[in-house]
Amino acid sequence: MSRPNLPLITLRRGPWQAELYDPRPAPALLGARFVQGGWVCSLRRDGRELTGAADRTWFDYDGIGLPETFESGLGYDQVGTGEEFLRPGCGRLIKGVGETGEKHALGRLSTVLDWEIQTGEDHAIFTTTDLLKHGLSGARIGYRLERTVRLLDDGLVSSSVLHFEAPDHLTLPITWYAHPFFAQKRFDETAFALPSTAVRLEKPPGWRGMVRPSVGQDADGRWRFECNGGRAIFAGVWGSREPIVVHLAGGGQMRIDLGFPLDHIVMWGSDHGASVEPKWARTCSHGERTGWDISYRWVY
Repeated sequence: MSRPNLPLITLRRGPWQAELYDPRPAPALLGARFVQGGWVCSLRRDGRELTGAADRTWFDYDGIGLPETFESGLGYDQVGTGEEFLRPGCGRLIKGVGETGEKHALGRLSTVLDWEIQTGEDHAIFTTTDLLKHGLSGARIGYRLERTVRLLDDGLVSSSVLHFEAPDHLTLPITWYAHPFFAQKRFDETAFALPSTAVRLEKPPGWRGMVRPSVGQDADGRWRFECNGGRAIFAGVWGSREPIVVHLAGGGQMRIDLGFPLDHIVMWGSDHGASVEPKWARTCSHGERTGWDISYRWVY
């Protein structure tokens, strides 16, 4: 595993310790996939590491800890080939020739962000802004993003506030999801109790990749992986705010509470980490300010 050569911000409260990347010295090292400010790369309880990584041989920017991301860029459809569009929380990417969709994980940042950070013993606040003008009209598209990570007596909460700027006539789609990785040494060790309405899709409409028959329910109705690298997508949860309960490898449970209505859920697992990805989607218009949070609470 290649770890970015960046300082870490350490938070402590009771039995909890969290480590967060400090992106300020070299934000490009964290890539273009996940929001760089407020990225929790490690969460421990009584010295036990609860978070894992996507794969032992992958880079950290492919997935470690409790990252979050905006799946869609801002301004992609409004710019031409060779022009920049925004990756909220990461920087900017350049629209390439012949592209039919937005880059994120594989994109190379053309412009990085400046972050302001305030820290306390058990919390940290990360703030950044970005604004671009495009075309002869000089239309402005941008945002201010504030992320707060705070340890609780029973876990951690991550809160985001997005203030959106665009021409008055324009509304743009925003899609966001958390991508927590929980530690495990065997792909089927971790189990997930999903919202009661969740229905697995073998291959959802428009999905181009292969979706393996990777998960099945156990006798208690929990979902777990049946193969290394397995992936599945769950629908039927639109608008739900039901918690997700993670039955951790090695014992104990984490309850994921959502401060936003679900759109759908993706699950993914390997021999190094298991992930459940709650996602929401909406549109934003000029001057709109929207906030949401996700918490990880120890059950026992």
